[in-house]
Amino acid sequence: MKRSTLCLCAAICLLAGSLSGCAKGNPEAEPPAVPSVTPTPSPTPTPPPIKNPAGGTVSTRFNPPAGYARIELEPGGFGAYLRELPLKVDGAPVLLLGGQVRDGAPAAATLRMEIAATDHQEGTDALIRLRAEYLYQSEQTDVISYHFLSGFACAFSKWSDGYRIRELDIRRVEWQQRAEPSATYGELLSYLNTLFLYANAASLSDELLRVSDPRPGDVFVNSKSGGVMIMDMAQNPADGEQVFLLAQSRIPTQEIYLLRNDSRPDISPWYDVNQAAALITAEGGVFAWTDLGRFDEMVGG
Repeated sequence: MKRSTLCLCAAICLLAGSLSGCAKGNPEAEPPAVPSVTPTPSPTPTPPPIKNPAGGTVSTRFNPPAGYARIELEPGGFGAYLRELPLKVDGAPVLLLGGQVRDGAPAAATLRMEIAATDHQEGTDALIRLRAEYLYQSEQTDVISYHFLSGFACAFSKWSDGYRIRELDIRRVEWQQRAEPSATYGELLSYLNTLFLYANAASLSDELLRVSDPRPGDVFVNSKSGGVMIMDMAQNPADGEQVFLLAQSRIPTQEIYLLRNDSRPDISPWYDVNQAAALITAEGGVFAWTDLGRFDEMVGG
């Protein structure tokens, strides 16, 4: 090959290498394209199941339905007390007075609240018991007072001063001092046991203030179906819809239990707050919204 040709080739190679080096060091050169990546959406968290068998209280045993959250309650109030009441182990049956199992009780859970061998607690008496237990434990014993069907006012403060009920005739009673003053828990149960002999659904209904805005601690009461108490409530923040848990006892004397909702197993034991229709419970109770009442001493509190 001629020398001039070799020189030309060398020059071309040198120029090509120089240009290549400039391209590599040129800050204005475009970087290689990065392939686009579609972000993977975060999985939607699965809401917890409504029932937590290991939960030992109303609030820990039953979660609100999906999309609902428990309503806020006043700390130390009656509703907060009901929400934290202890439950018997999951699956424990409802017991009758004397310890026999009550067959067929539509119970989602049973309260861990003892009934004594001589208790007269039947039906709506259980609702009075729940309220009185709260008042006693929150040191509001001066508020514990209920009326007999006759209208006689039976206050625990009178009982704890040593007075007892004396029957004058089939319709009339009076106080008579026959015991030493005592305000123990045992005396509360003795007071209630006597009260239950003279009170019923009608007398309890007369104690209540009629309300239209349900909240925990309110009760539905009528003479045909007895009564149920609202134990807890939850609300859907998206549409404002509410649900509640209900508790009751029946005749004969038996433990207090939370009711299943057999008409809505998808949210059971929660019940829809639907004021356009009657409340029908799994026990067959039928309540109008005009049956809803609040213990009078709770009003404004």
